[in-house]
Amino acid sequence: MIRVTQAIGLDMVAEGVETKDQADFLSECGCDIAQGFYYAKPMPLEDFNKKLQNQTKP
Repeated sequence: MIRVTQAIGLDMVAEGVETKDQADFLSECGCDIAQGFYYAKPMPLEDFNKKLQNQTKP
């Protein structure tokens, strides 16, 4: 699926990523967008906004 979406110019989002191994595997396969408990548990919008503000920018 990753190759198909890349071939037609779409972004693919992998859902349900729970471990670093899963995240690494997806990245190696070319999937650069993922979500799941590995990154963060569900949270209220206010908490999410605070988390974004506290992140360092590259």
